[in-house]
Amino acid sequence: MLKELKENKKLIFILILFLILPFFRFPDLRNEMKYLDIIQEMMDKKNYWILYYQGRLYPDKPPLYFWLLISAYKIFGENLVFPLSLIFFSYLPFLGILFLGYWQLGYLKKEWRSNFLIYSLTIPYLMGISIFLRMDMLMTFFITLVLSLFIHFYFNQDKINNIKLFLFYLSIFLGAFTKGPLGVIFPILIIFIFLYLENNLKFLNLLHWKTGIIFLLVCFSLWFLILYQQPDGKEYIYLLLNKQTVGRAYKSFSHARPFYYYFVYIPLTFFPYGLFYIYGFFKYLKNWKKKKEWTLFEKWTFSWSIPSLILLSIVSGKLQIYMLPIYIGMIFLSLIIRDKLIEKYPIIKNIEKYTQNFIIILYVFLPVGLFIYANYFKS
Repeated sequence: MLKELKENKKLIFILILFLILPFFRFPDLRNEMKYLDIIQEMMDKKNYWILYYQGRLYPDKPPLYFWLLISAYKIFGENLVFPLSLIFFSYLPFLGILFLGYWQLGYLKKEWRSNFLIYSLTIPYLMGISIFLRMDMLMTFFITLVLSLFIHFYFNQDKINNIKLFLFYLSIFLGAFTKGPLGVIFPILIIFIFLYLENNLKFLNLLHWKTGIIFLLVCFSLWFLILYQQPDGKEYIYLLLNKQTVGRAYKSFSHARPFYYYFVYIPLTFFPYGLFYIYGFFKYLKNWKKKKEWTLFEKWTFSWSIPSLILLSIVSGKLQIYMLPIYIGMIFLSLIIRDKLIEKYPIIKNIEKYTQNFIIILYVFLPVGLFIYANYFKS
């Protein structure tokens, strides 16, 4: 990874720029300010398991991310908690996700590592949420870690051991303990679909999946047992399971959207590679009957980027940021389509280069824009 960065100074510029930008940011009033208020109430009530917002129960999210924010508050103080939390709990997990995707390509498609980094760093929406105070990036890191460990296991079956398997299943739990059920559902769905395509479901036995399920059940049981013993614990558990889990999946009370919602916005939120992805999405669904002819990389990419989006589209509650855990798979699929289209239309390569350079130029003006934005809200 360091080699690619040294060869492309633009990538280093982007990484340094977005490391600095959190100090120009002002908390978003709808979500980020809310999270800062929640940690203040947690500290005031001295209850670090039950979340409250403006005195009312807030079962929308698990507590892990808020524990991290409280730690940052106590270490760095009120003035620095926001920018440093953006760096430590959003931007650094984002860099970890990039590293893990890069690492996977070492097994799957080594020659595409450089293009993967360029693609990842020139998606404005992805870069924007890398410095946004939400737990989605941290959950995505844990999901990507699970998938990366799986790829490592798949290519190195003799190196599977209890310590790595513990990290594997712990990461699944931490994904859910950061944001919610998708932290468990996504990695299991992706791995299962991939092994189905490989006609190798027996590989699950090497992962000691029965022991893994018991481990996860124990972790979740301990969490709910602790919640049950807290003030308002019974009501909190009910809201957590009924309203926030089942309720968001079926006839969501919040962010209810039609099935096609994500497809409408992908050209914007996955710009400038959205059309590559959409083309690949329908191309591989159309060619499902030819799945035995797919390469291992195509099977892995399909499993990560397509069934997951179908699942998100079925779920009632929808936000663009919910797609974050499948972005690496989407980038992989876009690279596959790009490679095939460039053979037919070489001009795509030039258009892509100019577009990427234009996006990097726009990044240069971000500090000025954020500075003006922050001063506007402070005045």
